[in-house]
Amino acid sequence: MFGDDFEVPSNPTGTSFGASIWLWIRARLVTGIRVMAPFLITYVAIQVLYSFSSGLFQPVFRDWFGHSFPGLGFAILIGVPFVIGIVSLHSLGNRAVIAIEAIISKIPLVGPTFVVSRQLVSSFGGGAETGFRRVVEIEYPRSRIWSLGFLTDTVEHEDGAQLGVVYVPTTPTPNSGFTVLLPMEDIRDTNLTTNDLLRMVLSAGVSSPGRIERRSIREVEGQAPRISDNRGVVH
Repeated sequence: MFGDDFEVPSNPTGTSFGASIWLWIRARLVTGIRVMAPFLITYVAIQVLYSFSSGLFQPVFRDWFGHSFPGLGFAILIGVPFVIGIVSLHSLGNRAVIAIEAIISKIPLVGPTFVVSRQLVSSFGGGAETGFRRVVEIEYPRSRIWSLGFLTDTVEHEDGAQLGVVYVPTTPTPNSGFTVLLPMEDIRDTNLTTNDLLRMVLSAGVSSPGRIERRSIREVEGQAPRISDNRGVVH
């Protein structure tokens, strides 16, 4: 599979037979772990999701029907978003969702949390202008050191300057990054996608793109960037 046989290599000069055997074993052990790791991580993720759904729905099933239904909770966890997606894509369903969102947004305490959550989720699936879909490069924390991040929004400073809001994710957990504001002239657009940056962050740079192309944000847009007010409405 990996292009080498299973014969014990001859002893290199200055290396004992025992050390040679250990190097042979270690090389194949590391290779096996590297091959198995993605499968194990995927299995654990599915198992965690399955256990979560079972713990969430099985008590309800036992109360209503007197016994549990293995796997049904997982099916509901996958099926409900699917059905809601179908309804939301319909014109009447979309109007209903908008009305419900408007009502929830006006509820004290609950409303602000809901609005922020909606904006955060929308930033991943919206247009390519801002949000978590536009990967940019900034010279930070000092000159000649470049950091990659997401251009999440644009704001106007009191002196009229256009500032970009850039979220810089940190390794190994992208949700533990930080946010900086800097002039749009200091931001460089890149050819990277969201997946490219996330893979790079999660792998601590091991899975890096072979080439990063960049150019000025102004050159890409050819016009003034969109400005959002304090309510999150983009103009």
